[in-house]
Amino acid sequence: MVNWIRLHNKVKESATFQLLSPNQRTAFSSLREAARYANRLNLYGESGAGKTFVGWVLARELGALYLPGPSDQMEKAEIIVVDDAPSTRTQSRILYGDALEYANSVVLLSQEPIEDHIVQVQLSLTAEDLAFVGENLRGLGGPLREVTELEPGLLWNYFYVHVG
Repeated sequence: MVNWIRLHNKVKESATFQLLSPNQRTAFSSLREAARYANRLNLYGESGAGKTFVGWVLARELGALYLPGPSDQMEKAEIIVVDDAPSTRTQSRILYGDALEYANSVVLLSQEPIEDHIVQVQLSLTAEDLAFVGENLRGLGGPLREVTELEPGLLWNYFYVHVG
């Protein structure tokens, strides 16, 4: 578990555009472009697809404020990225409303698409993305298991730890 925490922290500290997989780069670029004209954006995809990592890169590369959850303290920023956001219309509209008092654009990260008329970007990974991420994690010194096929949980499967 300690190795996983170290690797997780190293990945967060190293979050740059260059470490994004091909589909993560596409999602990042779509969000960056859309934030120029839209103030409510949604990055969605299944658990382990890398939405949080894209959020960290938005924070590093664009100076966005990254919040790990909807109840975290907001502060002034050009863009606010909220992880683990609700996907229902009512809850997301409340969250967008609150965040737009602090920022010009808000990106909500969710597993399901938000049920509203907003800019939506879906993040899914391919085998090419998995190979790219695996190389990056190995380069950061991660004790990882091989992941060669798409599996439920996707990127979390790299962090499999043998005990005993």
